[in-house]
Amino acid sequence: MPLTILEQITDVLYDRLVLMIANPSYGNLITEVIRPIRFETYSPRDGQIVLVHGSSTRMEALDCIGNPVGIAHEQIFNIHCHVINDEFEGTGIDERCDEYRSQIIRAVCAVADWWHMDGLAMFAQFNAVESITSDGGMDGFNLPLAVTYRVSERDPTVSRL
Repeated sequence: MPLTILEQITDVLYDRLVLMIANPSYGNLITEVIRPIRFETYSPRDGQIVLVHGSSTRMEALDCIGNPVGIAHEQIFNIHCHVINDEFEGTGIDERCDEYRSQIIRAVCAVADWWHMDGLAMFAQFNAVESITSDGGMDGFNLPLAVTYRVSERDPTVSRL
């Protein structure tokens, strides 16, 4: 059974993030990338990315005519990055989060036409970063990525760019 265009875009994003693991050009910051399943349990750890779908919005102004009609959607992908700072290290948590964020953006944008998500999306853009802070626990951030794509009205496995 073919994957939906949304799932294919998710796979492209996941693959770009996984390439960061143990890659010296990204500073060996990322230790794992997780797409959680319903009953999965995992322990947050430094350099861990959790990739999940956020909100989805219909973009009717970007629909295209035809038979069948092309239906446009904007999907938010939440890229949660966990950062644990050593209390005795001289680097501040904000500086570490900035470094992680810059490397994640580099990885996602490593392809020249990165916003097309391997020909599956119309465009993509990063939204404002959201800080995750806790007193003495896990810190980090969420980096939302908004991806706009279009599918056939009758078949979400068919792209209509």
